[in-house]
Amino acid sequence: MTAFEQKELENLFMLLLMGSFTGVPSPPSFIAAELLPHVEYEMKVLNERAKNGFDSLADLTSILDID
Repeated sequence: MTAFEQKELENLFMLLLMGSFTGVPSPPSFIAAELLPHVEYEMKVLNERAKNGFDSLADLTSILDID
């Protein structure tokens, strides 16, 4: 349970750090720039999730031929 919570907190931290991409207010850019070298691994994980993510609702509507 602790490992899962750590993973979710890392995801939340990256969302807060890179929130400008999702519309969430982000910290000042100089703070985010200073933190980026320390979160290289989390950035790679975030990018992989974005690449491998899928939209279940879009798949369902394409199967059912809903426009």
